[in-house]
Amino acid sequence: MRKWRLLFLTSFAVAALAATTAEASASNSWNGYHWARSSPSSTVRLTVLDSVTSSWDANLSKANADWNRSPVFENTLSSSDSSATTRRSCPAAAGKVRVCNYAYGSTGWLGVAEIDLSSGTHIAWGTTKVNDSYSMGTYAKQHVMCQEVGHDFGLDHQFTNAGSCMDYAGQSDPAYVSPNSHDYSELLSIYNHGDGSAAASNGSQSKIVAGGVVTSIFWKD
Repeated sequence: MRKWRLLFLTSFAVAALAATTAEASASNSWNGYHWARSSPSSTVRLTVLDSVTSSWDANLSKANADWNRSPVFENTLSSSDSSATTRRSCPAAAGKVRVCNYAYGSTGWLGVAEIDLSSGTHIAWGTTKVNDSYSMGTYAKQHVMCQEVGHDFGLDHQFTNAGSCMDYAGQSDPAYVSPNSHDYSELLSIYNHGDGSAAASNGSQSKIVAGGVVTSIFWKD
């Protein structure tokens, strides 16, 4: 099983990054990771499991609606267990994305997305966690939610300061709470091929296993 994570760091870490990162990203594909698509013109229909409390429901609903503006996706929010036990562990569900909030502690991140690959670059499941241990304003909450869910679809960060929730800039800026045109174009590029089957409809996908070792890579860029 190969797991990958992308983090959204606290404002302190983001500021440190901004001081040392000079290049702007022309592409924000996350290594080409994507959900299987039956054909270049088919719609990917994922179930997004809502395991957040009422304080985050509106943020998740808006993020889902924003990402559904892409012609690639027509995802459905589904109410799921939001008990403290489930939110703390945020268990993965095959072929789906689960979103959770919890006081995960002083981890250094406001949000974290994790995906598992079923084969090659195909995503088998995704999870998003948003961290209630940190105080976030209205715009910051939406920014973090939108970005982490975007990672679950195969997008990396932007460094263009162009008004995208996938950018590190603008964490508390209302212009950075949604995807921008570059994000939508990038999704079209990532998903511009057919894979023969739709991952969202397949609940029992194989995992990559190497001697029972689970490989985790924590991105701190």
